[in-house]
Amino acid sequence: RLGYFLGRVHDALSHVGIAAEYNGGSGVEDIVRFGAVYTPHFSDNNFTLLKIYPAETSGTAGPQVDVFTSQRFTDWLTASLLVDGNVKPRVVYSEPEVDLTYNNAALFGQGRVVWQLGKKLDLQPIVGMKYTF
Repeated sequence: RLGYFLGRVHDALSHVGIAAEYNGGSGVEDIVRFGAVYTPHFSDNNFTLLKIYPAETSGTAGPQVDVFTSQRFTDWLTASLLVDGNVKPRVVYSEPEVDLTYNNAALFGQGRVVWQLGKKLDLQPIVGMKYTF
């Protein structure tokens, strides 16, 4: 993702930016999305990012709206949530996660939820371990 925060233009826009984001990979059509990002400050130890991408290069995928938020509650407990809404196909993807961290290692529990409007909800629970070098 390439972005530019508009706080350099005016202080009132310090949490607002413009962005271009590349999405691609094996078996996925390459798309570049264009739009705006917003990073409000809700509390200490919180990061939140709202992305609104009304334009994209494929001409078929349509607009996308994303929200990501992460809150560290203690030195060892963090919770996060990603919600990704796509107009075409009409799919909402969400990924709630809880991390229990000690030093550089973390145990995590995550749910990967895919909901295509008019179809069944697909939920994949994931449990794992991460290590940061």
